[in-house]
Amino acid sequence: KISACTAKLLGLGKGLTPSADDWLLAFLYSLDRISERAEAEYLRQALKNSVHACTHPISASYLISAANQEYFERLENVLKFADPAHMEALLEIGSSSGADMLTGICFALKYVREKERNDRYA
Repeated sequence: KISACTAKLLGLGKGLTPSADDWLLAFLYSLDRISERAEAEYLRQALKNSVHACTHPISASYLISAANQEYFERLENVLKFADPAHMEALLEIGSSSGADMLTGICFALKYVREKERNDRYA
């Protein structure tokens, strides 16, 4: 299911790095840093399999870097410090890329929290 959904999201939005791509990049980056979830590996593989056919080459390059667990300083700083200054620095990226990435981080944090809560009660 992750592969099919990822392929449908890739390339959605305007610009060289469409909004959905920026969101996926930050979501995966955050999952990799805050949790050891199998979902992150599934998402990495889905990106590697679909990215070149579904989005702009520049965006594909960033997504492959995230899939390869490479370092993104501004994302790392938001996760590490969680302060307004680092969030504002992220928001400065592109016309909406930073906001899309910040949203991806928030969704990853919420996802992990919900999964952990559900796993405790399962």
